Amino acid sequence: MGSVKEAYLESEEDRQENLADALGISWDELSQLDYTLTENISNEGLLYGYVITFSSNCNAEILSRIAGISKTRTISLSPWIFERSYEDQYALGAITQNIDHRESFSNEMIASTRILNLKIEDYSIRQLLLRQTFISIIGALETFLSDTFISKTLSSKHYLQQFVRTNPEFKQQKISISEIYDVSEKIKERAKTIMVNTIYHKLPTIREMYAGTFSIDFPDISNLQKYILIRHDLVHRNGKTTDGRLVNINDKLIEELRTNAVTFVEELTNKLGRNFDDDLPF
Repeated sequence: MGSVKEAYLESEEDRQENLADALGISWDELSQLDYTLTENISNEGLLYGYVITFSSNCNAEILSRIAGISKTRTISLSPWIFERSYEDQYALGAITQNIDHRESFSNEMIASTRILNLKIEDYSIRQLLLRQTFISIIGALETFLSDTFISKTLSSKHYLQQFVRTNPEFKQQKISISEIYDVSEKIKERAKTIMVNTIYHKLPTIREMYAGTFSIDFPDISNLQKYILIRHDLVHRNGKTTDGRLVNINDKLIEELRTNAVTFVEELTNKLGRNFDDDLPF
């Protein structure tokens, strides 16, 4: 049930782990911190690096373990950490080639149902199958969210402008009048980089992106949040919670996840459909 985009999303999560390593903290600790990342660009458009600024409400104990962090809770990073790679370019191409993202998601849900109907007597193998199916459903949801957002944004000048206006990465950057033309020529490429570097199972962030870019009421995410946390335990802790308990994955839980994911996708598709019928901002 894997796809190019699902594999890509996993690689994006690896990038977040690399960021955590660069900061000298764990993936779990990084996920607890609220921060913004901005580009340090010269007047000639050269990327010198990135600056991470952590909010004042971040866990002070975690921040104290980040070597080199300033009193203003900022730290500079090398320019190659978040460069868009060949794999990024390949993923963008795969997204634009897939027009019906909802159908792709539906096919993944059908495939997950068929897999669960397989008769497997060995308990440990069955458990492994259940875990992988659970993870793949979350992956399919991420794929739908990313592919839909990127393809819709890049296909409309209006929505690309909305994304640039509302995304924190752009809102925090200051440029001089003399830089306007140079920067304007790079905006679309920088927007692509931001979009493909986004982790699409961070639903509060994705909610703000969709709402700001498409001016829609994003569906309620509360039902899905608990499944995202379970997926984190399955992927990053080998199926155990922070206190060492084994996560119990069964057919009922997977069916609940699938139902919630399908309902969520249908609701979001309907909301987007009202906006995209004529590709107009009204």
